[in-house]
Amino acid sequence: MSEKSSSANKALNFLLDENKNLFSFNEDIIADIEPPEKIESVSYKNTGFGKWEEEKKVLDNPIKKDRDQKASEVNTLEDQILTYTELSAKVDSSVLSTISQITERKTQIVSIINTAVGAGCSCVPTLTAATINGVAIGIGSDVYNDTAKIKRFNRLENLESAPFSNTNQENLNAGNVGKGYETNYVINDENDFVQRILEIRPTGHPVFPEDLTTTCTSLYDEVQTLASQIGTLRSQIDSSLLSNVNEVKSKKTEKESFLYSYRRPETYFSEREADNNSLSQTISSTPEFFS
Repeated sequence: MSEKSSSANKALNFLLDENKNLFSFNEDIIADIEPPEKIESVSYKNTGFGKWEEEKKVLDNPIKKDRDQKASEVNTLEDQILTYTELSAKVDSSVLSTISQITERKTQIVSIINTAVGAGCSCVPTLTAATINGVAIGIGSDVYNDTAKIKRFNRLENLESAPFSNTNQENLNAGNVGKGYETNYVINDENDFVQRILEIRPTGHPVFPEDLTTTCTSLYDEVQTLASQIGTLRSQIDSSLLSNVNEVKSKKTEKESFLYSYRRPETYFSEREADNNSLSQTISSTPEFFS
């Protein structure tokens, strides 16, 4: 056998042995030993008059096999993460519901303004600020939706390397409530444009002979009322509520990082095994390595 051929076969054996040993981290240090589920605790009690009585108690054995201990700790962490996620989801869902109501009212405002303009009500061509009844529903003459954002460590959640090296921000929705490490509320999100609007006045158009004052005043009042409702709804998403949910999410992320330390090796070694198998195939299919 040539030196090159010997090297190729040695490399294949190295890769095979490495794959066999990759998952030994999850094996018991002492194999084939089963600790008893129960142990007996013996103590002696002084009953007086110089006498002692033996007292026995049967207890759960605190000593567990390595794999059982790891499994127990993983189960505990997963239960904690699920609990904190459910708590966070309650607040996230409430925020999402409030924003949905705000969005509905903004849509109604746009529709009413379009109706008023179409009816011939007096209007101002350009708004310096989309503010109605003291409530900003947009920027300039543009209406934007309110949104909530969550920040996530996707690499942490997906058991990838460098778990905290990348932060992803996404809109809060029904599918990700409770997720991530932080929830934020954005008023008039410039990334969520609705429509450009005009400013209506509670009077009829001065050019048209028909008196539209009653119609225009009614529409104007509707818009004012809806804007006021938006202001009230926004007050429900206060800084205290967001601070509380983010405190819970911080604890959830802490537990996720602990779980990562258990789960990541399994993923990493699976990746290594796949890489080894690929390299083994490359060596085996290259005749020059064996010449």
